[in-house]
Amino acid sequence: GKDINDFFSQKEKSRVLLEGSGGNLVAPIENPTSVIRQRWEKEAKFMGSAPPSSDDNMYMVTTTGVKFPGIKMNSIATIGTKLILSGDYPEYQATMAMDETKPEGLRPLVWIVNKLTGASKEKSAEDQTTHAFTRVSAEVSNGEVIFK
Repeated sequence: GKDINDFFSQKEKSRVLLEGSGGNLVAPIENPTSVIRQRWEKEAKFMGSAPPSSDDNMYMVTTTGVKFPGIKMNSIATIGTKLILSGDYPEYQATMAMDETKPEGLRPLVWIVNKLTGASKEKSAEDQTTHAFTRVSAEVSNGEVIFK
């Protein structure tokens, strides 16, 4: 278990998991506001994940987006990651604290999309309609490491 714990403990590994295979842009949030931390706590409770602590990391993850003629819709998720080292094997937990959609492209189209979707308004925790929780762990079976 120790070598697997060392592997999971490398901060860069959580970034790799969040990047995925689609080329997501992952940026660490160095000093998350209390509002973002409270959103993470609320989502962790809702999703059944472990609550965040001050040692945990948060990231802004921007997907490659969906393109339409004259406009591209980017999805930006604020995700908190937690490494749990209790038990026989480590586990990463990633909980989405909040998300937003940002249109990019021709100004008149961006304005129309913002008006139609309400994207230009500040959103509260009650507005959150998308929830996500991902768990990645590893175990050793027959001398091989298996990720699950």
